[in-house]
Amino acid sequence: MGGRIRHLIRRGRAKIRRVLKRLRNRLFMFKRISHKEIGDSNDRAYELWTSDTETGTVSMTVKRDGRYKCKWVNVQNVLFRTGYRFGGFGSHEMIGEICLDYSAQYEPVGDSYMSVYGWTEDPIVEFYIVESWGTCRPEKGTYRKTIISDGEEYDIYERARYASPSIRGNSDFIQYWSVRKTKRTEGYINVSAHFRAWEDAGMPMGRLYEISLSVEGCAGSSGKAAVMMNNLMWLQ
Repeated sequence: MGGRIRHLIRRGRAKIRRVLKRLRNRLFMFKRISHKEIGDSNDRAYELWTSDTETGTVSMTVKRDGRYKCKWVNVQNVLFRTGYRFGGFGSHEMIGEICLDYSAQYEPVGDSYMSVYGWTEDPIVEFYIVESWGTCRPEKGTYRKTIISDGEEYDIYERARYASPSIRGNSDFIQYWSVRKTKRTEGYINVSAHFRAWEDAGMPMGRLYEISLSVEGCAGSSGKAAVMMNNLMWLQ
């Protein structure tokens, strides 16, 4: 009798372990959020950021390999993104030649843009490489020059921000923008080529803090997006 009971207990424990393993795998596959949150999932950093006074509705599902889905309705300002945080480890040259291969379904209504997005430290810089947009093509700040990268034209802009949200709380910082002439929602981007173009235009890059593929909505916009491929790579 005792042996049979021990056998049943072992079988029960094994079954519980299998159930827990399936649950862990399921949690590993995706994470659903509907409020401001920052974290790490499936070896990538993710963030859903909203303004503190946000009254719109937002949701994000983070999946494997940097893929995600998002939806926003009547928002003031929201950013959805997944990528890598380098934490100010070093310059982009130290990290290597950085590139992104991506594919997305992007359906904005109103003011929105999809971009390679990130930050540097010392100086604090918020940067955008804009691939597509909603109602209006973003032309932010002072025009610097036009470049050709990966066979496409991008306009470069620089803009100062004051007492605005940043990786160091509300602070003064600079924004760098590379904005495509025409929209697209999939392709290859040599990210490092934009970093070098900004530096050539007298726009210094600091230590790389973060790079991600971002969807942003603002000014009462709505929309949805599904990032189906988000392969960020760097070669030493």
